[in-house]
Amino acid sequence: MKEPLTPLPIPPHLTDITKIQYTYRIITLNINGIENQTRFRMLEEFIQRHDIDIALLQEVTDEEKLTCRGYQITANVRTTGRGTAIVHKLNIQFQRIERIPSERGIAAYLNDTSSVNIYAPSGSAKRAEREEFFNSYIMGLLPINPVN
Repeated sequence: MKEPLTPLPIPPHLTDITKIQYTYRIITLNINGIENQTRFRMLEEFIQRHDIDIALLQEVTDEEKLTCRGYQITANVRTTGRGTAIVHKLNIQFQRIERIPSERGIAAYLNDTSSVNIYAPSGSAKRAEREEFFNSYIMGLLPINPVN
């Protein structure tokens, strides 16, 4: 008589719904302050054609012109310069989104994942500004994970 088959154990990542892992298509793109409606349409077509889930954009100047069907756009742009934006599919619901006052950074938090989008000051003439940017602002966007 054959012994009954013993079922294989269920892998731990399938036993707890909170541990299911997702894969996202994420891009980061410096749009260099585009203002032309044709170029905005090209950007939208690119995002849709490649089925991008999350797009992190830098040098955004006009959030009113930035549109993308089927996506939500959250920008950090003031009238004085170029900022940042997060474009994401409507079915992705971030728990929170934070902006830094300088408009050069925005972060979105989804479960255990942080998407931090920055547009740092560049060039040797802006070294002090860049150091201040990273030391003061960016550290506030990064999550702190306690060491066990």
